[in-house]
Amino acid sequence: ELQRNDRGWLWCERLELWLGTWEGTILRESAVWLRFYDEQGNLVLLPGEVAEQERQRAEQEQQRAERLAAKLKELGVDPDSV
Repeated sequence: ELQRNDRGWLWCERLELWLGTWEGTILRESAVWLRFYDEQGNLVLLPGEVAEQERQRAEQEQQRAERLAAKLKELGVDPDSV
């Protein structure tokens, strides 16, 4: 017999993941979806979500680099020389 946790999720021994519901948008469709969660209850991201997360991280790093370059220029240092 399958046992649910306090969130109503089901544990999958073979995958070592929880199966539960998640409310959100996938491919422009907002609904309550079945999603996998790890042992700690963290949502397992879909490939597109991983790619978006990486894109956002890269964008943040680019913005940080631009701010640092601007600060170096303010201090009279050519950012390309360091």
